Amino acid sequence: MKISKAVQHFPLYFIFLILFQSNVTAQSLGFTIDCGDAEIGSVYCAPVRVFGFNKMISAQLSFNWDETVLSYKELQNQNLDHLDGSYFPLSSSELALSWVDFGYVGIDKPDSTVIFEICYDVIGNLGDTSNIVIQPPSNSGVMEISNLDGIIPNADINFVYNECPSTVVMSVATSEAKESLFQMFPNPTTKYIQITSEIKFSTIEISDNNGKTILKKDFETVTNVSQFQTGWYLVKLSNDKETAIQKLFIIKEE
Repeated sequence: MKISKAVQHFPLYFIFLILFQSNVTAQSLGFTIDCGDAEIGSVYCAPVRVFGFNKMISAQLSFNWDETVLSYKELQNQNLDHLDGSYFPLSSSELALSWVDFGYVGIDKPDSTVIFEICYDVIGNLGDTSNIVIQPPSNSGVMEISNLDGIIPNADINFVYNECPSTVVMSVATSEAKESLFQMFPNPTTKYIQITSEIKFSTIEISDNNGKTILKKDFETVTNVSQFQTGWYLVKLSNDKETAIQKLFIIKEE
């Protein structure tokens, strides 16, 4: 899928849908990545926050993403002792972190502290999606995090996100100028949407707020959406030259 020159003149936004689950306590370790917007062609820096970061002495893990959508640029706003030299790209889609508190005193951080920001060049096309996933580093296959009491079991580490099952999801929305390429009503809706446009679109695609495609078919002016749950969705229309997206809110009838 390509962006036409006309599309490139309009800002395109990545919507990061992520909130830390409320059941994380001071006794469990958690990581989150903040919400944010970024235009294609710009730099986006994703803040990484910690919860339950008490008496920590080491961490070995990695951050992974879609290299066709995001290109790693740098780590900035470092707020963790001895972080210099402890991170390095393993590939164009993975950044490894191998951090150690060389003072062996145990590092404490208040909940919601940003320990660093991962900065990316946003290189994706209109309609692309990417996930940022915390995983074991590919060069070792082991994710290990320790505090002064010993190694923390992976089961006690929370990489759980509200709205997202296990990943940070980014999905592309559009400027008002691109939204005006078609009209969609009713919105909100309970049963169906009707679409009018002067452009001849060939495909309609609906994705949920996790970026997962839940419907894709040949374009029709009327589409039944009564099978979907209450919530926000993205409706994408496309042909060989144009792509346009609008937000849709569906109310599930009881």
